[in-house]
Amino acid sequence: MVERADQAMVLMSVRALHLDIARWAAEEPARWGPWAAPCPIKEAETLNGKRTKRIKARMDQRTRERLRALDTFARAALDHRHRLACLEALRAVPRGAAFTGAGAIFVRTKHGADSARDAAGKLIHFDLAEHRAFWAWAAVEFLRHTGARIEEMLEASHYALFQYRLPTNGEIVPLL
Repeated sequence: MVERADQAMVLMSVRALHLDIARWAAEEPARWGPWAAPCPIKEAETLNGKRTKRIKARMDQRTRERLRALDTFARAALDHRHRLACLEALRAVPRGAAFTGAGAIFVRTKHGADSARDAAGKLIHFDLAEHRAFWAWAAVEFLRHTGARIEEMLEASHYALFQYRLPTNGEIVPLL
């Protein structure tokens, strides 16, 4: 039998329900009194010490497992960004003309502002694709170089970044 990963959360929910009913029974005995009963779950059973350590251990193990793929992932994000950086080539040709970008041939649409069709006929909006590819690459690089979590990245602004110059070689290290 496998232990539930969220067992403590279930116990806390049941304990919270019992305690709520007991409080409501004190406020409205006629309505909630028949439903009040002593809570079968003790407070010690819901303490999070072991659970928190197990969750942290699982997170750390996932990080160690995925760390091997980090360079490949960062390279893929950069390649994706370069593959979709065809906006200048698209804008340099007249509408309806063919152009080459990132080793592929595209035909600029006659009606769309910054869109083209690839060899398979798929419509690509290069302004949006380039924008998304840049920010995906920027997010990967931010996370890779700072070691921040995604939640921390989403809350970061230029006011949250500080520079620290290493005394040994003068390299500037960004700090959160």
